[in-house]
Amino acid sequence: MGAQIAVVIPSLGRPSLRKAVATARSQDGVDSDVVVVVADPEAERDVRAQLDGLPARVVVAPTRITGGAARNLGVHSSSAQFIAFLDDDDWWEPTKLASQLPVAEDLVARGHAVVGTQAVFHATDGRVRIIPAEPLRAGGDVADHLLRRSRIRFGQGFIQTSMLLMDRALAIAEPWNPALRRHQDWDLIIRTINRPDTEFAMVRKPLVHIMQGSAHSVSVSPDWQASLEWLCAVSDAVSGRARSDFITAVALRSALAARDRHGVLQALRTLRHAPHAAAVIVGASGVLRRR
Repeated sequence: MGAQIAVVIPSLGRPSLRKAVATARSQDGVDSDVVVVVADPEAERDVRAQLDGLPARVVVAPTRITGGAARNLGVHSSSAQFIAFLDDDDWWEPTKLASQLPVAEDLVARGHAVVGTQAVFHATDGRVRIIPAEPLRAGGDVADHLLRRSRIRFGQGFIQTSMLLMDRALAIAEPWNPALRRHQDWDLIIRTINRPDTEFAMVRKPLVHIMQGSAHSVSVSPDWQASLEWLCAVSDAVSGRARSDFITAVALRSALAARDRHGVLQALRTLRHAPHAAAVIVGASGVLRRR
């Protein structure tokens, strides 16, 4: 009998990969297939060196691909009923999968399942805090829940790749967008949770450790244009104020961090509603970031 859960980890061989794989392999009471997808064949040697002595299956992309495409490759390389995703700079508590699996099994009996957890956020300055993560509700407010910024500290609508477990059938029906440079996880969540045959549940335990600002992390690059392009693609699912919150707290902040006058003006021109005050404060903080 094959593994019940496949853990898909895309990587270019960052040193943190070893810890990520070790925590995926040491899950309590769960038979899992750990699949490391090498997103660039030139990184294969580094990845295999990081995995020396660890039982993990390595799948090498034929050419360099995005993180989303790498996750899709990992999904198709396994026949497990459920898929869990893990970034190679994050790590899990030993009970993460065992806590999610029974919830997913219950949901999938009625359709498709997406299960998240709370997380522990590790900032670059050493600060550590638990992300509270309010439960998402099915329906048209999913994008608003993720994108609105009514508080300075994010967390209420926070969801990230390493929190997610879903059934494989859903992961195939709603693959990661291989063209996206940013917001891949939010894009996937909006598409999956808005499906009428899908239910979302949250395990309210901090079982995932997320690193902020790791080396080569896409999320810290000041790419305001990619953020606005993605927002345009999902705009039908987003209300006016949540849209303005995202433009201000994400796109404007990135443009300010990049010292890109054109980006700042473009972000401001796209505002149609007043953002929350918290979004304005977060957006303005971009001037404090170095390019």
